[in-house]
Amino acid sequence: MNSTEIYFKVVDSADRFGAANPQQLEFLCSVLSKCESDALSVALIDVFAKCGVIKTSFERQELAGRILEKLKPKCFLVLTDIIRSTISHWDVSVEQFPRYLAHVYGKAILIVALENKLENESDEKIKHALKTMRWWIGE
Repeated sequence: MNSTEIYFKVVDSADRFGAANPQQLEFLCSVLSKCESDALSVALIDVFAKCGVIKTSFERQELAGRILEKLKPKCFLVLTDIIRSTISHWDVSVEQFPRYLAHVYGKAILIVALENKLENESDEKIKHALKTMRWWIGE
């Protein structure tokens, strides 16, 4: 599967079954574990970048977060690009996303990236999200 197919498989599953269905999570993880790590990480990060204003965005992001937490795919994307593209859409109650980023890029590197973004940010909602992301990783 390519990243687009993975993305639609995850959001369709979240829309149909929600994020708290353990059998569906196991099934998805079984299927997605066979996908290329790069395609998987791009698709799951896209859930956080694209699903922020619709009614089912929490379920979609929670499911993507649970998959990230379980499979921990490697990621080739630039961390600052990920933060920039997701921070305004990320549901701050989905703690798996910042924890995944800390796992892949390292906690110290993530903190520096968050602090740099925070220094230049004027939007209070985004500042809150950046601080919450930092809080979820234990800083």
